[in-house]
Amino acid sequence: MRVLIAEDEVIIANDIKYNLTQFGYADIILSTDGETALKYTEEHKPDIILIDIILKGKMNGIDFARLIKIHYNIPFIFITSYSDDAIIQQAKETGPSGFIIKPFKFTELHAAIEVAVFNNNLKKDLIEKQNQIEILNKKLENKYQEINKTLQDSEARFRDSEARFQDIVENLPIIVCELDTNFTITYINPYAHNNYNQFLKTGSPIFDLIPSNQHKLFKNKLNEALTNDRHRFTQVSFKSNDGHAYLFSVFVVPILRKSKITGSRCIFFNIKELIESISFPDDDFLDMYNFSKKEKEIIHSLIKLKTNFEIAKQQLVSNSTVKFHIKNIYNKFGVNNRKEFINLVHNYYSTLYGEEHYMVYIANYNNNNNNTPS
Repeated sequence: MRVLIAEDEVIIANDIKYNLTQFGYADIILSTDGETALKYTEEHKPDIILIDIILKGKMNGIDFARLIKIHYNIPFIFITSYSDDAIIQQAKETGPSGFIIKPFKFTELHAAIEVAVFNNNLKKDLIEKQNQIEILNKKLENKYQEINKTLQDSEARFRDSEARFQDIVENLPIIVCELDTNFTITYINPYAHNNYNQFLKTGSPIFDLIPSNQHKLFKNKLNEALTNDRHRFTQVSFKSNDGHAYLFSVFVVPILRKSKITGSRCIFFNIKELIESISFPDDDFLDMYNFSKKEKEIIHSLIKLKTNFEIAKQQLVSNSTVKFHIKNIYNKFGVNNRKEFINLVHNYYSTLYGEEHYMVYIANYNNNNNNTPS
């Protein structure tokens, strides 16, 4: 350990040096004035400095101590015969590691030196650890900000996607219901609640709403979605409490939560509403054949699977007049009967909406119009 002694009395300085060597301190530097002591501090970087308040030259011990405190991280101990309160207060303000009044025992000085150096090393370690913690905290803060920005971006994208999905679920005229693995309804969208709440209710088993002869087919589709994580399409009918039947095409998809299938989501399309929404053919297409306004109206009724009687009632004309218009329509389209007309619809409708929906359309046509005259 290197010790610097700043003492104006040479005899006292040498006496301190001698006694310190008895405790094993071999590297000891002496200075009688503040300026030299400051120079030695810069050159030798002692581990501790012993300072008398009275020093030779223009710089006293307190002035020297202030500079040590400001420019060097070196502990120092005042050794002085002054015990005046004002002097002691000035010395205390410099932040010494100890204050020893002459005369003193060298064992006390030895103990004070050891404690001062130990505390200073502890302080250095603490400061170093604090610096390391600050660096680590800064890195963590930067990482947090990076992760937080990623999360915010992801959340923003998720909220946008969720909002779009919510808008679809709440505003489109489709039924969306979710089932647990026991096929109990756990959720229905607002459209379903507002229009089909007489039979679609949360907490009800889905099979309570489906005719028994359709249970097996629909259950197979649900199980395929649950076990194979694949989308399924089928057709099913519901019967309300008042006996009214509804025919639906339905897509079944699995619900995934943390990569685990927890149920199924069913999207139902009311086939009647679906058929009524068919836009084929548009007026520009019909104008190519020079159809009259009345013929255009009848064409749209034919596409919506209206019977001749229903068309006559809607148009306020006789059944024979309807047959006359239908015959002209078939001639202009180059078809001979309603079956060929439906096939014509097929070519357009299956391309626009998909083959599966067209098959639902045909199934509904066959179920409800077997006796429709051509």
